Amino acid sequence: MHMAERPAFPIKASTGPEKECKTWDTEAALRMLYNNLDPDVALMSLRPIKTLRG
Repeated sequence: MHMAERPAFPIKASTGPEKECKTWDTEAALRMLYNNLDPDVALMSLRPIKTLRG
């Protein structure tokens, strides 16, 4: 993700029984993604990601 495309607010991982998705299977995948993006949980949240283009 390019730094200009970063969201203006930090993405926080949801906790608790409230769902954003229809099923718990999809909610689990979404929460795993949010956990990777959460600055409190992520190892290198502000480090730019380098991609290879060929």
